[in-house]
Amino acid sequence: MSALPYRRTCNMRKIKPTAALLLVLIFANSANLHAQWVQPVEGELKTGFTYPLASVDGYQNLFHFGMIGAELRYNFRNLPVDAGVEMIYSLACRQSPIDEDDKLPLRIWTISLTGDYNFNRGEPFSWFVGSGIGPAQRLKTSPFFGFYKDVPVVGSVFSPRVGIELWNQLRIILCAHISSRDFNTIEIEVGYAIGGRPKKEKQLLQDKNDPFYDADFD
Repeated sequence: MSALPYRRTCNMRKIKPTAALLLVLIFANSANLHAQWVQPVEGELKTGFTYPLASVDGYQNLFHFGMIGAELRYNFRNLPVDAGVEMIYSLACRQSPIDEDDKLPLRIWTISLTGDYNFNRGEPFSWFVGSGIGPAQRLKTSPFFGFYKDVPVVGSVFSPRVGIELWNQLRIILCAHISSRDFNTIEIEVGYAIGGRPKKEKQLLQDKNDPFYDADFD
């Protein structure tokens, strides 16, 4: 009976410092509420490398080129925050140490609702922290009468991420996809953003004629 309170205490000890750090980062960046306005809608194409987070008996984890995806985001006008939808195909690949041709690919498709908090948005160098959550379809390769077939399993995925954006176009992201033990991966992604650039002077003047324009964010 004494183990349950101990577990709660340990979890809180881990959660509190993490939450405090996030709050410090957000409040320290409160001045960015007055950062440059950017175009409201942007899209991104991305690809990258994956590495499984868990081991499977008889196989070695591989750092593998196995991720492609696309994302559509909306940049909120008066906040350094964006929200969007992301589609990802990812592969957790493992290989037998005895036979290089014996590989165990575990594939996953995900559709996630995403959100990011942006630091220095609109500047040539900016960075962001965020996450995504949504449904996932996992495809596990299993033996079937001497052959192998993909067995689909429906679940969910949680994707925390941190990244940098250069010149409002090139994005480099460190992301984790947490879905199921054998499918969990950490990924290094490279993306190219279309849209979301700082607004030009003419666009800003048009915004000022908007009846909802707020001079406090000039």
